[in-house]
Amino acid sequence: MRAKSLNTRMKKFALISLLFLIGSSLYGDFKIMGGLNLSNYSGDENTIWSYKMGLQGGFGIEIDMTYRTLFEVDLLFFQKGSRTGPSIREERHVLNTMSVPVLLRSKLFHGTSPYVVGGVEFAGIISNIMYQKEEEPVDLEGTLKRLDIGVVFGAGFEMELKEQLFLFIEVRSHLGQKNLLVLPNEGLVRKTTAFVLLIGIRS
Repeated sequence: MRAKSLNTRMKKFALISLLFLIGSSLYGDFKIMGGLNLSNYSGDENTIWSYKMGLQGGFGIEIDMTYRTLFEVDLLFFQKGSRTGPSIREERHVLNTMSVPVLLRSKLFHGTSPYVVGGVEFAGIISNIMYQKEEEPVDLEGTLKRLDIGVVFGAGFEMELKEQLFLFIEVRSHLGQKNLLVLPNEGLVRKTTAFVLLIGIRS
């Protein structure tokens, strides 16, 4: 029942966010993007975590604030998590989230230009699955809190293909600021970290 309730809340959260993006696109630029990330858990734990590769993709809107500064809101399916190892019992922890970065983007020039980006991220956890070789996946629901909050910063370059159509490539760092452990025994801390590569189109 808890899993069903959580999935229902995540679907409502995603639907509301998507409707917001669609509505806001009437007043700004719409973008679609996807890419890869390297994610990890950080903090004070006994487990030694290593980076794992994941995917992310989704939509966003940008609204001009000044000549070179834009306000951006994205809706991304974002695979975070980590892995243990290398060891005989290597584990992959796949943390599927619905991520909503709220950002400011500052361009150097009008049109084709490099830029910097920064802001905050709100991520609702959809599922938390542990995978081991030759074993069935294990659902770790209930071990982590349902909302992750972090800071985001990065840089990118966009190229104007034609009027009001841009191709962009961007790198971001997502640094979780919240201890996700539901029962942090002995003061243990687990936070998310991800280094992201995004490629997309903005119009």
